[in-house]
Amino acid sequence: MSILILYNSFSGNGKGKIMAEKMKANLQALGLAFVAFENHWPPSLEGFDEVFLFGGDGTLNYFINHYGVPDQVVLTLFPGGTGNDLHWKLFDQTSVETQMQNWQQYPITSIDVARCNNEYFVNMIGLGFDGEVLRKMKTVRWIGGHLGYLLVVIRLIFSYRERWMTLQWAGSPLRTRLLLCQVSNSNRTGGGFLVAPHAIINDGWLNLTFCEPKTIWQRLLFLPKVEKGSHLSENGVCTHTIQKLEINAEEDIYYQLDGELRCSKHFTIDLAERKLRVRTTMLA
Repeated sequence: MSILILYNSFSGNGKGKIMAEKMKANLQALGLAFVAFENHWPPSLEGFDEVFLFGGDGTLNYFINHYGVPDQVVLTLFPGGTGNDLHWKLFDQTSVETQMQNWQQYPITSIDVARCNNEYFVNMIGLGFDGEVLRKMKTVRWIGGHLGYLLVVIRLIFSYRERWMTLQWAGSPLRTRLLLCQVSNSNRTGGGFLVAPHAIINDGWLNLTFCEPKTIWQRLLFLPKVEKGSHLSENGVCTHTIQKLEINAEEDIYYQLDGELRCSKHFTIDLAERKLRVRTTMLA
């Protein structure tokens, strides 16, 4: 077995690096050979069977866009970021120490990968409101995680202006103003918001969730429901399972792709042909 360890020393304020160093010591104690790269990763994954990736959703996003979707390598994700939403999906409450000790025992499964404007994403993409949240997050990065996300969301509740978008996934296009527009492969974002509670990461479908305009008071009541995943029955909220989606906005809008900030007015979203092979305690 040939093991590759990849991590970003800046991920999670250095948390990823600390965990990677512990994993190196564990592998050395087991007499297992490995190669580790801190920030400057190798040009390809050739010659490796297993990859240990220490970081959050953004680190995984960089990995999959840097290397593509590998069809032979098995990936184990360790929670070295701030939100770690995909890790939660794969390992739930499994502690890092337990994961490090038992990684060989975890079954291997395949999960879906999606694309937006020819960039891969694994967890979800959020347009408009969600993109503005990430853009504003820079001011509270030192808080991080779910709390930092929540503070920014509360601020934007009072100031965000819904954007006009035209969506087409089946049949006639839908033109409307949207408060929320997300396409999810998994069901959680922002370190704990269940925007797409019914999304299944290995079913060959994506979950489109959008919400039409709401008053400030309605937004304040809406937020706790989104956090718990009980918002889908609210007026103006729609959800659909899709495999391909076209979105056109009437102005450039910010969006987040697995926690990475982007800006555009045209979006083509679909499923990738390949699936990502991962170790997990939850899906196999």
